[in-house]
Amino acid sequence: MKKILLIIIFTCVVCFSKAQTNVYHPFPTDSLVWLQEIIFSDGMPYYYIHQMVGDTTIGSYSYKKIYISALSSSPFYNPATIVVGYNGAIRQDIPNKKVYKVNTSGTESLLYDFDLAIGDTVHYDASGDIIFVAGTDSVLVGGVY
Repeated sequence: MKKILLIIIFTCVVCFSKAQTNVYHPFPTDSLVWLQEIIFSDGMPYYYIHQMVGDTTIGSYSYKKIYISALSSSPFYNPATIVVGYNGAIRQDIPNKKVYKVNTSGTESLLYDFDLAIGDTVHYDASGDIIFVAGTDSVLVGGVY
């Protein structure tokens, strides 16, 4: 009886868990909007809204143009009130699960690496700052995480 009860409990836990596979899904190709949270030394969170609008070609690569909002203390997206400026462009390297960004001066750097795991480090932009991966998350896009 104990074995049957244990199997039922285990089956219920597996069925109701929200586990996700580690499958790379490429960025949507247009109209993408995402939020970036930054915590400065004052301990307060601040936010940038990024928008993917339009195409461009740099060298032999195709890029999507990225526009960014002004720094805000509110995470709520309101396209009618945010100040938007050109922030560069991104391209996807789908086989290697990486996304690269070209900044406004033309320098390309790694923006996202979907092969990173918790505890890994990565250099942030040309500043030389190091970011530690503290957690991972999923985003619902088009009904798929």
